[in-house]
Amino acid sequence: LGRWFRWYNSTQSGPLPGSYRWRGRDPNTSRELNPKTLTSGLDDYPRASHPSEDERHVDLRCWMAIAARTMSRVASRLSASSGSSARYLTEYAELADRLENYETLKSLHWDPKQHAFADYGFDSPDVVLHRGVRFIASNGSLPELGFVSQHAGYVTMFPLALKLIPAEAPELSH
Repeated sequence: LGRWFRWYNSTQSGPLPGSYRWRGRDPNTSRELNPKTLTSGLDDYPRASHPSEDERHVDLRCWMAIAARTMSRVASRLSASSGSSARYLTEYAELADRLENYETLKSLHWDPKQHAFADYGFDSPDVVLHRGVRFIASNGSLPELGFVSQHAGYVTMFPLALKLIPAEAPELSH
């Protein structure tokens, strides 16, 4: 379990401290309207239209916060009973504290224009798929780096569903 967690924490880390991005999106595809994110298990959810290393995925960050806290609790119980997990106890607890920090979550994923948590990446709402070929419409906008929040859905609800938003957070009023 520890190896699995550490593998995710290192291989799926994002471009900024405390950020994460799902790997495996094909930036060169021309046959999909929105390149799939198979690694997330939510491959049909619309992410940024143009995959890049600058992406930040809110659902993965939330999963990692919950996983870090769970690993901290497991290490605490194992350490109390056998002393064998003491070396990871502090590591997991400190990481969980960092990932559960609401201000950091907000700074990475809160879109103040849409009043919603969102992924971040290169996106254009004007990508079209015509006869199996993906392109930007002739009068469309080029992809820009920013919040991908035109799609409200289950990914935008992860911070709330996983209880990472404090009850007194003003963002809950939106």
